[in-house]
Amino acid sequence: MSRPPIPSASPASPQVERCERLWLLAAIVVGVWLRWGCLGRLAVEHYDEAVYASNLMFGPEGGYEYPGRQYHAPALLPAQIEWLTIAWRMIGLTDVSWLPMLTGLICGTLLIPSVWWGARQWFSPVAGVAAAWLVALSEYHAFYSRSALTDPEVVLWMLWAVHFSWQSLGADRVRLAVAAGVFTALAWWTKYSGWLPLAITFAGGLCAMVMSTERSTNGRRWLKTMVVQSLVAAGLWSPVLWDCQIVGGYGAVAANHRSYLRGWSSWGSDWLQQNANVHWYAGAGLALAMLAILIASSLNLGLKSPTVRQRRAWMASILLLNLWLSYAGYSFAADLLVGICAIGSALRAWQTHSLTETELRAGCLLSAWFAGLFLTTPLYHPYPRLCLPIWLAGAMGIAWWVHRQLGPAVSFTAADPRDQKWHMAWIGGVTATALSCLTILGSPAWEPRTSARVAAKQLVQQLSQPDQSLAYVFADPGMFFELNRAGLLASPRGDFRIERVPQAAETLLVLGLYVDRIGNFPAEWAMEADRYERVAELDAEPSSIVLLDNDTPWDLRAKPKLRRRVWRVYRVKP
Repeated sequence: MSRPPIPSASPASPQVERCERLWLLAAIVVGVWLRWGCLGRLAVEHYDEAVYASNLMFGPEGGYEYPGRQYHAPALLPAQIEWLTIAWRMIGLTDVSWLPMLTGLICGTLLIPSVWWGARQWFSPVAGVAAAWLVALSEYHAFYSRSALTDPEVVLWMLWAVHFSWQSLGADRVRLAVAAGVFTALAWWTKYSGWLPLAITFAGGLCAMVMSTERSTNGRRWLKTMVVQSLVAAGLWSPVLWDCQIVGGYGAVAANHRSYLRGWSSWGSDWLQQNANVHWYAGAGLALAMLAILIASSLNLGLKSPTVRQRRAWMASILLLNLWLSYAGYSFAADLLVGICAIGSALRAWQTHSLTETELRAGCLLSAWFAGLFLTTPLYHPYPRLCLPIWLAGAMGIAWWVHRQLGPAVSFTAADPRDQKWHMAWIGGVTATALSCLTILGSPAWEPRTSARVAAKQLVQQLSQPDQSLAYVFADPGMFFELNRAGLLASPRGDFRIERVPQAAETLLVLGLYVDRIGNFPAEWAMEADRYERVAELDAEPSSIVLLDNDTPWDLRAKPKLRRRVWRVYRVKP
């Protein structure tokens, strides 16, 4: 007997009702407060932030960019920071320390409505609301949205690239595949790993095609989507290859990135470290997000139905287990648990021919996204920010689980005006609770990040003629950036061996926070130290955006002295 066909489409996406809009608006308000609050605590501190933010500190002889910028990222984010800074100054606004973070702040905020729309289209309105609140109250995402790094932007483009891939796989419309290619190119222009939507489309689309009953039709759509998306993305990204010629071609860039690969032998320890990295930013946000999800998914239900009550209890149990595992320091294991539950529920629906083609495609793409990054992220040096793409897939997976359990039972339409008022009261209460908790308890996302700025100002104050002095900064672009902002002419150096500049009142050498961990530096410095006279030691406690790149969370908690770092400043002897 032939297998009955899978329903080809979901019921038409329901209209966005007033209560759903209010849930979204509330999530955006809370997310904006978490990302845009306490901006005075922000300044350039991280190595890569300074590389991206310093275009305007170089002239034509330096190519208007930090030397070797191509090793770190393509040109999109540095150009965005540069032109936003120019526009900011043109309209007469005073420079602020958080100006380089403006792109991250905007992209981090835009992810909230984007993920709502994506999850709503893929699954259901309640899934969209759940995804929006998980992103809005993610202190991990908020922390990196408050940086001048590529990661908050790349996850936004990735989401839209995968979304248009999902649409293209379900329709014979070339423009959708072109849109997927455009957003893939944007991700690729932001970060060298931005091609990942192509891998997700390949693996997820292939899985959906195999599981579909219309394999011939869906196979053609998958092939067309892959070809168009790949050609558009590669064509738009190709100028990056020309840009890389400055440092010896893309091969040199790829070789540099390969040096950070750690391989399967350290996969387990790196997986645990990345879980601990994400746990470092665990505040009240996740608990508040789960509270919002449980309340939003419990309103307007058929409460008299035993099946609905059982599903709601089962959904709440898994979400609370996810919450416990996350706060215990196993965020990815928590998301994997929810993902397995969602996939299991979807497979049962697929076996009974009640899973729609649209949800099948979405589920396959999301599973490929999460599973692929779950396996490959720990192969790289465990920089905390690298987990943002898998974190986003995990948040979408939780939204899928909520839909699998209660999607059809939740309605944001209130027939009785009194129910609508009650619903709005709950939204207001959840929003007020979230804002109050964040304001009173604070958040790890608001960690001060001004160590380089404060140290740079201290050094400038100690100099008798700062406007006539020159500082060479070795292995610390963040200090180079802040010294220039503080009024001292500074230049980055790839070698600490420098000569005195006769035209300068003083020629200084500033050694970065972690120079002692660079190759043979201690031995080489011992042979050259007599040429320099110590001027100052600038003691500071950098934020976790610097510390977690260099030490494990366990060491930083067990050995508080590791958090104290020193910039050593020397004067070149005559």
